[in-house]
Amino acid sequence: MSLGENLQFLRKNAGVTQEELAEKLEVSRQSVSKWEADASFPEMDKIIALCDMFGCTMDTLVKGNAEKEVREDTAGYDSHMNRFAKLISAGVGLIIFGIALSAFLDEMGFHDSFSGMAFFLFVMVSVMLFVVGAMQNESFRKNNPHICDFYTAEEKKAYDAKFPVRTAVGIGVIILGLVITIGLEGLPESPLTVALMDSSFLVCAAVGVSVLTYNGIMKDKYDIEKYNKETVREEQNDGIVGKICGVIMLISTIIALVALLVFQWDYFWIMFIVGGLLCGIAGIIFGGRDKKE
Repeated sequence: MSLGENLQFLRKNAGVTQEELAEKLEVSRQSVSKWEADASFPEMDKIIALCDMFGCTMDTLVKGNAEKEVREDTAGYDSHMNRFAKLISAGVGLIIFGIALSAFLDEMGFHDSFSGMAFFLFVMVSVMLFVVGAMQNESFRKNNPHICDFYTAEEKKAYDAKFPVRTAVGIGVIILGLVITIGLEGLPESPLTVALMDSSFLVCAAVGVSVLTYNGIMKDKYDIEKYNKETVREEQNDGIVGKICGVIMLISTIIALVALLVFQWDYFWIMFIVGGLLCGIAGIIFGGRDKKE
């Protein structure tokens, strides 16, 4: 296929008119029309801009077959992102559920070491999911630094319609936990009701946060342009944010273990929340620096 044929296909596939494309590139509509008719050839800076806009390589745009690459998802990007979203959201949910179980066992009179052991079993599984997900994602990004945007405009619009509904469901489940907790306060006080009050909200929060996490990752899945730009930045900074977060969470885990086993501190799990917040701060600081650079 020629550049004109590839450009016309990519433009229509993205649901963009010639006028809209011309406006984004700061050229006339006639220029875009000539490019698509192979009557003229865009300048190099415009070719680069087109590649960034449609998420394709220069070889694909100039002399490849854009339709074939777009339709086939030869890299297996969609299945990879679906699997990655499930692993990360499950890991997040299991950590919160582990806190809920630990609180329940404490109120039911179990020894602190038993409830702590139950919590760290969930943490262990969560960490394993995070490690598998992160390593698979890093490997995929290294092997596929650039993905051609194969999603149609209809597919993107369909998920855009689902996104607010799923967000509302996630938030609703968390609020449901508050409602259940308030309702349990009206029951006669007993070890079971107190344990349920302490854990019911956290159980609902585990489900709600998992839904929100999954929904957010799936939303990003359709933003191929963002994926391509992030992959370039990761190659430039050599994953510095990931390394910093890894050290932070390792230190947080050590402190939490010492707090539980040595000082018998019931709120040892707070260290994981602190670690998560510090990771978020690191992402903002170093992510912002990368963009400026």
